Amino acid sequence: MGRDSAAGKVKLKKFLEEIDAGMTELFMVRMVLEILVPRLQSLVNWSEKRKKKKIRRRLLFGCGGSRG
Repeated sequence: MGRDSAAGKVKLKKFLEEIDAGMTELFMVRMVLEILVPRLQSLVNWSEKRKKKKIRRRLLFGCGGSRG
């Protein structure tokens, strides 16, 4: 019965190490997302503003779809 107990402790230790490694990976992913998401949001906002400006110019100056 001592062997079963020791084997169980080893399995538990490995399991906890895997959980710890997984938590570390999740933490790293979270850190990257915390950096990237605001930058992506500002890029999307910039793009939306640019589209609105183009539409406004077309409405104000009567530019058609063709260029030249």
